[in-house]
Amino acid sequence: MISVLYVDDDPDTRGRVKFFLEAGGEVSVLTADSADGAHALLVDQRFDVIVSDYQMSGTDGIAFLKQIRAAGNEIPFILFAERSREEAVIEAFNSGAQFYLLKEGDQEECFSTLSLRIRQAVRRGGGHEDLENSLPLPFFEIDIKGNILRMNRAAHEAFLYSREDIERGVHHLQLILPRERVRACRDIETVISRDLPHSQSNYIFQRKDGSSFPGTLYVNPVLQDGNTICIRGLIVDLTVQMENEALLRTLIHSMPDLFCFKDGEGRWIETNERSLTFLRIEGLDYKGLTDDEIAEYSSFYRKILVQSGESDSRAWQSAGGLREDQTFVGPDGCERTFDIIRTPIFKDDGSRSGLVIIARDITEKKKAEEELIKGRQLLRAIIDNNPAWIACVDRDGRYLLANRNFCETFNLTTSEIVGMDGRDLLPPHILERHMPLVEACLNGETVHFADESPDWVKGPKYDIGSYTPICGSDGRVAGVVLMVNDVTELKRTETALSQANRKLNLLSSITRHDILNSLHVLYGYLDLASTSGDEGEKTVFIGKAIEQVKKIRSEIDFTRDYQDLGVHAPEWQEPQKLLEQAWQFIASGNVTLHADLEGVAVYADPMLGKVISNLIDNALRHGGAVTSITASFRLTPDGLIWSVEDDGVGLSEDMKERIFLKGVGKNTGYGLFLAREILGITEISIRETGTSGKGARFEILVPPGRYLCSVESCVRADRTR
Repeated sequence: MISVLYVDDDPDTRGRVKFFLEAGGEVSVLTADSADGAHALLVDQRFDVIVSDYQMSGTDGIAFLKQIRAAGNEIPFILFAERSREEAVIEAFNSGAQFYLLKEGDQEECFSTLSLRIRQAVRRGGGHEDLENSLPLPFFEIDIKGNILRMNRAAHEAFLYSREDIERGVHHLQLILPRERVRACRDIETVISRDLPHSQSNYIFQRKDGSSFPGTLYVNPVLQDGNTICIRGLIVDLTVQMENEALLRTLIHSMPDLFCFKDGEGRWIETNERSLTFLRIEGLDYKGLTDDEIAEYSSFYRKILVQSGESDSRAWQSAGGLREDQTFVGPDGCERTFDIIRTPIFKDDGSRSGLVIIARDITEKKKAEEELIKGRQLLRAIIDNNPAWIACVDRDGRYLLANRNFCETFNLTTSEIVGMDGRDLLPPHILERHMPLVEACLNGETVHFADESPDWVKGPKYDIGSYTPICGSDGRVAGVVLMVNDVTELKRTETALSQANRKLNLLSSITRHDILNSLHVLYGYLDLASTSGDEGEKTVFIGKAIEQVKKIRSEIDFTRDYQDLGVHAPEWQEPQKLLEQAWQFIASGNVTLHADLEGVAVYADPMLGKVISNLIDNALRHGGAVTSITASFRLTPDGLIWSVEDDGVGLSEDMKERIFLKGVGKNTGYGLFLAREILGITEISIRETGTSGKGARFEILVPPGRYLCSVESCVRADRTR
């Protein structure tokens, strides 16, 4: 069983590593959360290998390794780091680590590699060869004269030198392009003299076959008794990085936007030609200069420097960066607006690394947006001041737009109604009627419709409207435009004209026909009286003539009573009140009235009261021994039925319909005839349904839209049904 001490300040990683390594049953793991905790365990226990994280709070992994080696402990040591740090790898070499592994990639593969390295370290003990050859980067060791002592596998492959070549002798300057060898010598001398603890420099490296590649060289001195005995180096190939940088630089210079990259101290590192041209600093060697220094070369940039600097400061204070529109007067005197994005970049320790600034000229876009806003405002004004209802919905039935009239109908604001589902807003009976129309419109059809709805104050409301499909650029229907116009007044005007003509014709035909008949009879009797020689006969003829004069007067009185028929617009009226008012002016004797019409309103001609008076008068005059008159109502699928019945003699079957004919009945014979005409103005019908010998019953049928019924009265009607 291999005994492992694992040191890491992250509890989750400690748990995962312990679980994975112990899963095979060949390794036992004790963990510590710090170097101090590990030292405490090492006092009493023996381990075959130590695995330690590199970056830990307090003592880091390499410092912990140095403490172990300083105590004379040669136990195999593996560094398990989050990321590769070239200088740390060299220091791990110098301090006696066996392996340097990264916590990256697939977790299972990473932990499997760690398990393998643990076994190799225990099996082989100390030494650097495993560590050297496990590195993917070229590694070499040179003496203080610059001769290469050894290379790892990656270095042999990178530079094409074999082990035999190294044994015969290769100087480290042979790995560097000739023109850079003087600088390389100075750098190495600085490390040997220990003026720097380590060195990091970029060179063009040269292979044995003469080909070259760019790279970064990291070197550290190896000390013995305070003196440098050799130097170890690690090389990072920058070929791909430099190719990427060249590609990035090409992209930066080809982009239409202004671009600038500043380091953490505000020095310009990279910009593109478009920025230099805009700022009028073409040809300036800007790299390493600050804003203030560049402003010395551009009076234009000096003008915008304060505004730009304040934005940079705000960007650094926001981890997510800063985006804002800024307007400048350009060198040509024209005002330009830019959409500027400032993105800060921070190092691992939280310090500033760099600031990326991208500015896009949106002047024309801004103008277009302003024109679009003006256009939308104009369109909005037109829509909102349109007397029609106007609304747009998408395919899911959600409102995209609604004008003021539409919103005010539902007591909502535009912002509240946009996004709402029409099925949550409209009454069920409207949905049932209109959903098929909407579906037809979504299939590409323009649909027209007409609706009628009740209104307590103004009477029935008439609407005409249409659903028009909204088609996208692909030709598919994306939504629907609803437009509804209130044509109530037009409808009422048309109806009023029609009814006025009808009533005028009715009254004129009644009065003209009846008065002419009476006049003919009157002339006849007067003619007979004038030619008769018998005084008694003459007296009889004159008496009959007087009866015709009275009849003509009755016809004229009738015309006066009904002269307002159809003159005024229909209105909402309450039958209960009309019954009570009529009853006060009728000599009812011992007859009682039972009326239960409270809470009901009917939309009818203002002469509805005349109809009620006529029905009561008809019952009292012709009902015989009437003792009570009852008025009630009930609701049916066809509408509201309002009944007026008495307990008199009733009507025979052959008279039930004839009594509504003109001239049938006593007196003038026009009462029930005109009652039916008055009700018919608003499409209300009347019929007689009583039983002969038990009383008369007149049923008035009020169609939907012509009556209103309170909740209480509807409940009352259901109970008495």
